[in-house]
Formats: sequence, C-alpha cells, structure tokens
Amino acid sequence: MMKDLLEYKGVIHVHTAYSDSSGRMPYAVECARKTGADYVIIADHNTLQSRREGWEGWHDGVLLVIGVEVTSVKGHALVLGLERCGGWRHAHPDVYLPQVERLGGTAFIAHPERTHRGKLFRRPQAWPNLKTQCYVGIEIWSFMHDWIEWAFPWHPIAGVRNPGAGIVGPHPEVLRQWDQVALGRHISGIGALDAHERRYPIRRLDWSLLKVLPMEHLFRTVRTHVLTTEWSGDAGADIATLGRALAAGRCFTAYDLAGDSTGSRFFARRGGKVALMGDEVTRGAALEFVATVPREAEIALLRNSEVIAAGTGSELVHHDAAPGVYRVEAHLGGKPWVFTNHIYVR
Repeated sequence: MMKDLLEYKGVIHVHTAYSDSSGRMPYAVECARKTGADYVIIADHNTLQSRREGWEGWHDGVLLVIGVEVTSVKGHALVLGLERCGGWRHAHPDVYLPQVERLGGTAFIAHPERTHRGKLFRRPQAWPNLKTQCYVGIEIWSFMHDWIEWAFPWHPIAGVRNPGAGIVGPHPEVLRQWDQVALGRHISGIGALDAHERRYPIRRLDWSLLKVLPMEHLFRTVRTHVLTTEWSGDAGADIATLGRALAAGRCFTAYDLAGDSTGSRFFARRGGKVALMGDEVTRGAALEFVATVPREAEIALLRNSEVIAAGTGSELVHHDAAPGVYRVEAHLGGKPWVFTNHIYVR
C-alpha cells in the first residue's frame, strides 16, 4: 500500500490581507515556492472572499486551498469545503459545527491549547468537552501559540529576532486529551501555523519594513506531511484528495526548521497486512510497530499517552498486542520534530 502513496508537505492555517494579515495571495504562493511547500491552506477569519475571487487552485506548482477559520467568541475551528459561511461569531461550537457538517464542511478544532497556555491571549476553548462530534480533527500544534507562550510578555524582542528560540512543541495536555478522545473515536491531528504576518512601515524610511514573523520564515517551521495518491493536476480533485487524507489522519506534523522530516513513516504490520497512520486494526496477535525517520533522532512510541518503547536512531521497532491508540514522537537535538497520527487497535 505504501508504494502507491506519495508524500506532500504543506502549511495549514494561514491568514492573508483578506482578514488580519499583511500578506497577499501572490506573496503566499511565492513563499510556498521558496520553501518547497506543495500546498497552502488559507484560513481567513469568517470570510471566503478569496475563493469567490478565484484564488483557489494551482499557482506556480503550489496548490492553494481556501478554507476559513470560523472565529467565534465561544471557540474557533478551521473548516475546509464550505461554499459560504457567516453568522457564527457568537455561536458555540456545539451549535455551529453541526451546521458546518450539514453544509458539507470538514472541521478541525483550532488552537485548542488556548485553555492551557498563553500569558497574553487566554480565551476559553470548549474542546474536548463538546457534546457534538461534528469535527474530524484538531490542530495538535499551532506554531504561533507556541511562540506566544514564550515570547510574551518576557521576550518580545528576542521572539522577533529569533522566533524559534522558545519553541517547545505541542502542549502535553493537548496531546493527552487528543489521545483520550481517540480512545473513543477516530480523530485526526494536524500541524498549523495561525500565520499573521504584519508589516510596520518606519516613518521617513520608505525602503525599510519591520516584518513580524514573515510568511517565508513560518512556512519553514511547522508543516503537515500527507501520504496520498499522486495528485492529478486537476485542482478540484487534488483538493478533495488532500482533504480526505487530512481527515483520515494519513499525515504527520513536523518542525521542518529543525530538520527536513520528509520520508518519516509510522506503520504496523501483522502477517502480510500493513496498517498506516489513521488505520484501525482488530485486536489479536502482536503487531510489529515500525517508526522510521530520515536521520538519527530520539524516537518514542506511545500507547494511550504512555511511552512504551524509545530509542535513539533512525528506526524504532516494537511488538505489542494490547488494544489502544499508538502514535510516535521524535525529537531532533532536543527540539520537537515529528508527531504522527494514531494507529488504532480496537
């Protein structure tokens, strides 16, 4: 099965000048090309205007996907596949997520760590105690919120000069809650940027702009690598294929600024059958779990949030027959690096 799948890497949850960022669409495409991203998912606040203006599709070898961040005071969600949105600014996710699903949208809970992290931007987040299950996944790692936790209020200048200095990875509590929800249902995890590039002109120096967390830098950081069939070049078909892979959890999140994670894999096999990230396996004889990364790293295999095997190298192999949800974390030189989706043993 794996031989039939290709790997595409891209960035998710990018804001543009259509909402509250300085970056425009051609600039986003240019940054993607420069950083080797295959796709970019735009998620402006409560607007699909850029789609109506025809921006969704292929641009210079980059697949531009127009989603939306449903921005409600009761909790945010990144949604793909909507033709229209609106009227949800004050709605609870238990109210608007079922409406999103009825409209054909695919929802991921945005930056769930806001409940637990952030000295400046503490806001209530309803996940994971939602009554509805009308969402397919969550952002397990939001670069901007990781950065905010460290940079403000103590390190704002250092945070602009060296944005990666305080990056620590997904919040452990978010990962634990993700695992807990996964014990009862399939739930995909994706990496996100929540990118808001801001440009501030300096008076009387027209050539000088201070860019705060520029897109080109951010596009090199937290990326989501998907495993899927080869894209056809037809934008509609390829966007649908990408959306299905993300919803299925056939992907992993990586901090590619620390090192290119392309080629990382996590799978399980029993006899001649292979299960990939996002797959469910029936409990039975022991499975051989295999995790590989393209360079030597600290690799850990977790079951139900507990580390059950760990080692240093480019491969980790472990046999286990217990039911639960299995995933892999890898650190590179002490930096968070690769976080896979689950394999479910029911």
